[in-house]
Amino acid sequence: MITACRFIIGGTVLAPFAVSHARKLDFTLRGKDFLNMAYPGVLNVAISMMFLQLAVYFGKASLAAILIATNPLFVAVFAVIILHEKLQTKNLLGIILGLGGITLIILGDRQLFAGDMNILLGVLFSFMAALTFGLNVVISKKQIRTYGNFLFNSVSFFSGAIVLLIAGWILGVDIVFSYSVTNWIYLIYLGLFVTGLAYILFFEGIKHIPAAEGSMFFFLKPGLASIFAVMILHEHLSVWQVVGIVLIILSLITERLK
Repeated sequence: MITACRFIIGGTVLAPFAVSHARKLDFTLRGKDFLNMAYPGVLNVAISMMFLQLAVYFGKASLAAILIATNPLFVAVFAVIILHEKLQTKNLLGIILGLGGITLIILGDRQLFAGDMNILLGVLFSFMAALTFGLNVVISKKQIRTYGNFLFNSVSFFSGAIVLLIAGWILGVDIVFSYSVTNWIYLIYLGLFVTGLAYILFFEGIKHIPAAEGSMFFFLKPGLASIFAVMILHEHLSVWQVVGIVLIILSLITERLK
């Protein structure tokens, strides 16, 4: 329910800009056009986000956040297949360094090897979320070229959220939550910034650079999450995790080399 609501809020905020852009298009939007914008939203909101929620439910939120950051690998593969982008040596080196850094951060989590099947199931769902999100990034870039950032994201947000709500209703999932002032503040923040603004900025970025290169910035998430965990939660990082963060930074530096 919360995932659906945040995307509905994001789509609503973008709607006026989407309508304005639609009026400027030199062609009339038809049913096929809305379908082209809708199915990436279903892939993102109803499928990828569902896998992510299952990963958090069965496993650990911190581990799921780290594993979802492996999506640049899938973006690179799908970008070659769908967008016919060419991977340079620096791209491959950056991906290898980034995945190596993430691997070292994961290996620092002792619970992963404690024989807990839920943790392992969480890892599986995390990788499924990364794979489907990577596919969504590549498909979305292709559609944004035609329909524009605001129009595409608004339609895809609404489409994915509606399908997710219908799926939840069919499966009998409890979609009710406490509508307190605090919860509304969190929800509006998620809809406005984490969803609307974040997606617009991300896709605006990859409009001008290759999808594989733009998605590399997802490698920053586990590194930053680990640093914030030390600063805010006073958690301790192992030597290997520190090395992992360094590798992630090197992977991004490698991408910027000419």
